[in-house]
Amino acid sequence: MKDLNDLLKRYAKGDAAVFEQIFRETYGMVYAIAFNYLRDKMSTEDAAQDTYTKIMQSVHMFNPVLGNAKAWIAKIARNSALDILRKKKEERPIFEDDIVTEGYADDEIFNIFSKDENLALQLKMRRYKYSEISAMTGWDYFKIANLIKSAKKKLIKHMENSKVTIDR
Repeated sequence: MKDLNDLLKRYAKGDAAVFEQIFRETYGMVYAIAFNYLRDKMSTEDAAQDTYTKIMQSVHMFNPVLGNAKAWIAKIARNSALDILRKKKEERPIFEDDIVTEGYADDEIFNIFSKDENLALQLKMRRYKYSEISAMTGWDYFKIANLIKSAKKKLIKHMENSKVTIDR
């Protein structure tokens, strides 16, 4: 295995043949980093492709004095994955009109929640993380946790009053 720092320097000086070796030596790491953020194969492959495109475009900016090549490539992979995550979030905006309050067997159930509890629950049910909910709503972690906890308590109480069997 050649020194990755050396390979990047050679590529920056115009030795295009070494890029294949850079790719082979780093693809597993780049894929793992991207998959850790994206959790799906297609998006991960897109992030990996973006990573290598960015490496090709910015290799002249790599400075081994500031850090090693592996760390530099890992940071590019992380940023590529985060860029794709941001784009995905932009594609699935949440508006007040998106909050589902109709079409369920028990429409009255949504009347037991405050507007904020309803939004927090629905975002959590859509598998958003607390950090993502916070970014969308401006709420801190504790407000989100308290809204969800409060909504769960109200739901349990509603179900108990409705004589619905609850498995806890």
